[in-house]
Amino acid sequence: MIMHNKLALRSLSLKIVLALILGGSVASCHNPEIFEPTTHARSAAYVADRHPIHVHTKGVEIKLHVKPNASRLTRRQKVKISRFLKGYKKSHAQHIEIAAPSGADNEIATFNVLNNIRDLLKRYNISNSSIDFVSYNAADQYKPAVYMAYGKYVAKGPECGEWPGNLVLNKRNVHYHNFGCATQRNLASMIANPRDLIQLRKHTARSSERRDVIWEKYIKGQSTGSQRSEDEKGRVSEVAK
Repeated sequence: MIMHNKLALRSLSLKIVLALILGGSVASCHNPEIFEPTTHARSAAYVADRHPIHVHTKGVEIKLHVKPNASRLTRRQKVKISRFLKGYKKSHAQHIEIAAPSGADNEIATFNVLNNIRDLLKRYNISNSSIDFVSYNAADQYKPAVYMAYGKYVAKGPECGEWPGNLVLNKRNVHYHNFGCATQRNLASMIANPRDLIQLRKHTARSSERRDVIWEKYIKGQSTGSQRSEDEKGRVSEVAK
């Protein structure tokens, strides 16, 4: 009888221990502190905060020396200005600043050169509102020059390759330190206009030539489909066969 009671108690103890073990494992599966999903829907915000792209303006400037007896730009100066204006158009900068000397012995020659520069600006379709003309006192300067400059937007990506933590220990599968860094760096190097990263562009006017034609046909109840040549009709019928 005593032996039977001992066996019963031992069996009950094993059942209790197994219940505690199983109960603990089941409870751990629902423990939000350890197994909470960490998909991070804010991945884009996380990457931008951890690995930001810095946009700044870089000055682009050319210097044009004007001789006192000059009546126009030299051929080399025209080529130099043309390259400068092409870079300006490509950079999407807003303004060009032109600084001309005043009070020096080449003041009259500078006036003649500025007329040539205005002609080049018109040739590249640069509006007057985008040009800022200023003058500076050059009475005491030796060989004063005409300066042309604009601010070019430049994007600088983050420095990548830092691995402060061991990914093997990242059991919660959260974003690691270097996550998204290469993407940000590539974006900074490939973007055509870095200004788009700090300011949205304005909508341009729609191309309405074809749209107006189609709308007019629609109002009149006419077919708006494009006409096909006989060759095109034949090819379509052959495919249908």
